[in-house]
Amino acid sequence: MVDRCICFSKTFQELKSIAERHSLSDLSALQQFVEFGERCSLCMPYVERMLQTGQTSFPLRSRVAHPFEDPELFG
Repeated sequence: MVDRCICFSKTFQELKSIAERHSLSDLSALQQFVEFGERCSLCMPYVERMLQTGQTSFPLRSRVAHPFEDPELFG
């Protein structure tokens, strides 16, 4: 499960609590209060989803298909 910003060691639960405490609903506003997502940025879509849904952990994809393996593109 993905449940944190690895670069800054912030769990999505921590980020959610800060967002709720300050009534924040977007990434840039949340970044004014806490540091996350400024290095590799891999957590950004998860934090965006967390802000939209309240979900704080997400399944890890077991394998990401390479574009050349997509039959719709290269059938």
